[in-house]
Amino acid sequence: MEHTLIRALTDPRASIRTTAIAQLGKRSGPGVVAALKGTLQDSSYRVVAASLRALSRVDSAHAGSILRAYLDTPSHDDVIAVAALSGLASTDSALARTVALETIPYGRPPQRRLAALGIIRRGARSDPDLRAVLLSLSADGNRAVRSAVLRALGEVGDERALSTLDAIAATSGDRAAAIARESATRIRSRLKKE
Repeated sequence: MEHTLIRALTDPRASIRTTAIAQLGKRSGPGVVAALKGTLQDSSYRVVAASLRALSRVDSAHAGSILRAYLDTPSHDDVIAVAALSGLASTDSALARTVALETIPYGRPPQRRLAALGIIRRGARSDPDLRAVLLSLSADGNRAVRSAVLRALGEVGDERALSTLDAIAATSGDRAAAIARESATRIRSRLKKE
């Protein structure tokens, strides 16, 4: 089976190569790692992104330097940089946190910011500094990032976010109002249980 998957990496269709990579990402061994590294020069952005995700799973101890090398690789919808950042989150959480904090400011590519936000959100429950970062992004100029931040604030459950969430929820005509209201309700519900 492994040999068939490795052979599929040369298929002219990117979708076949991507599927083969996803399946190889469930296996291990030096032959798998070598095959995945070989696909990092593929002409398809999605194939390269799939390879990075797979490498972070099958060779997590050694994938860090490869993932770092692809953090600023331009691609459609930033699929390569997002895959590299997501892979770092599972292989080197300290570096992923640092890169996420560098990537999250307004003006950076939105898809990368959303990936960075996922890393920040995961760490925010146990890290008050990351909760403060989330709160500081509650008025972000990017609608998708702002919505994701408001949802994350509800997930994290920090009661210090309530005044900000309530203020946003009270704003008429603001698309984020419903999300803020829902997040504030989640926090209050969690506080009642404690």
